[in-house]
Amino acid sequence: MSKVRYGTNTKVCASLLLSVIVFSVLQVAHAEDPTFRSEINLSNTAANSNNPQTAVSGSYAYVVWRENNDIFFRASSDNGVTFDSSINLSNNVGVSQSPRIAASGSDVYVIWQDDTGGNNDILFRASNDNGDTFDSTVNLSSDGGDSGGLLSQLEIAAAGSNAYVVWRNDTSGNPDILFTASNDNGGSFGSVINLSSNTGSSNSPDIAAAGSNAYVAWRDNSTGNFDILFRQVLIAELHLVAKLT
Repeated sequence: MSKVRYGTNTKVCASLLLSVIVFSVLQVAHAEDPTFRSEINLSNTAANSNNPQTAVSGSYAYVVWRENNDIFFRASSDNGVTFDSSINLSNNVGVSQSPRIAASGSDVYVIWQDDTGGNNDILFRASNDNGDTFDSTVNLSSDGGDSGGLLSQLEIAAAGSNAYVVWRNDTSGNPDILFTASNDNGGSFGSVINLSSNTGSSNSPDIAAAGSNAYVAWRDNSTGNFDILFRQVLIAELHLVAKLT
């Protein structure tokens, strides 16, 4: 007659029970609601503020928004717990709207649509010190056409020392998607490239970046109905190279 090994069975049961308890505790922990800090009023003025956009890099958080007809910026260096004073990035007599922001390392890039020159242009400012100071404003479009549009048709992305900008422009007579890039932390930009360059209506661009590659998608009706078109753009050394995909 065989003997029952109670010691071994007891150990197995205890191990299984412990596993169930640990799993249950972990499930409860994952099911808990996230913790939110109290809200902060970043604009806090009597004026109307809208179009907020955010970017993060490390422990830094950045926010831009439109207030009346200007573009304002604030930065936090402690994961959004506190913020520095507001900076008016546009500060001109025109209508500034549709801000966009991107960050990489200590670099912060802001673009917006602005009609100070008489038609809508895409303006750009860069900070290389986590938003403490900003370089002078640069007009990236600077042509006789209308850039951007009522539906906020401009976007920016950043990766490493590269900054990439796309926007909708009607200089050719029909809307196209234009692109330009900087590979020196926003210090200078290459030539403007027409990514769509067709007889259709191109709009609603979007962009993402990783390393020396940027990826652009937009809405286009060249075929008779609206499709989603895509191009990859590569910055190779000091030269801009457009690569069809």
